[in-house]
Amino acid sequence: MSPQKQRLIELQETGKYVFHGSGFLLDKLEPRQAFNFIDGKHEKDGDPAIFASPYVEYAIFMAIVNNKNCPDHARSGVSVKTTSFSVSITYKVAQSTFDQLSEKSAGWIYVFNKTDFKRLDRGGVEYASYTPVVPIEKIPVSFSDLPDPIEIYETNS
Repeated sequence: MSPQKQRLIELQETGKYVFHGSGFLLDKLEPRQAFNFIDGKHEKDGDPAIFASPYVEYAIFMAIVNNKNCPDHARSGVSVKTTSFSVSITYKVAQSTFDQLSEKSAGWIYVFNKTDFKRLDRGGVEYASYTPVVPIEKIPVSFSDLPDPIEIYETNS
């Protein structure tokens, strides 16, 4: 495990922080419009926001599997199953997206105080800020930090 991922896990274990993954190094994050791809169409995902998670691996996945590291189109997904006792997160990537990744694929994890974000009703894995936020820490991550396992699926297009 990389020292960067170890540091992130230590921060996660405190329960005080949320994490945002990006392919870009930024000083301040601004709310942006998120989209979901549903039934072949892009649909707005709520109001413009900065999304973050209390789960480091979720943020690492987003920091690596994105259009910066996969310029020919990034298709991926995250599914969450929650019970009163546990949270299970499944990471999925299209084969064509995974094929664009390499050991050189890298990104950034932004660490924020959880109190600066609002918990969303999405199984407790997503939080949002509707105002600009400055990270308290920026930590680089790489391909080797990705969660394991990641499901690879085939696409028709």
